[in-house]
Amino acid sequence: MDRFPRRKACRIKIDVRLRDLENVEQLRYPYVEKWVGEPDLYEVRVVFAGVQYRLLGCYGPGRKEFSLLVGATMRDDKLEPRNAVTTAKDRMTLIGDRRRTCEHFEQEQKTNAQRPEGS
Repeated sequence: MDRFPRRKACRIKIDVRLRDLENVEQLRYPYVEKWVGEPDLYEVRVVFAGVQYRLLGCYGPGRKEFSLLVGATMRDDKLEPRNAVTTAKDRMTLIGDRRRTCEHFEQEQKTNAQRPEGS
């Protein structure tokens, strides 16, 4: 079986979840949960084809903004990559500098804006 369509389908499911969360006033369980032991770290939960995806993130840098910091998968209560929490905490210190951030859907918006009508 070709893995590319499966990866693309997974990405679509993650993007749909993120778009859905853009429209809620407060992020909550079962789709978002606070990461245990880390006061400012949260996980966005997505399950696709039996794989548990965890997108670690935090609130900020601006009001009503949520920043995705690192993606991981969860198996047997362990994250892969194993250093995902450390990476997320390191990146939390960087998001105050807007030059180090981007919109998640920015590339898609630019791509759609460049397409001629009818294509």
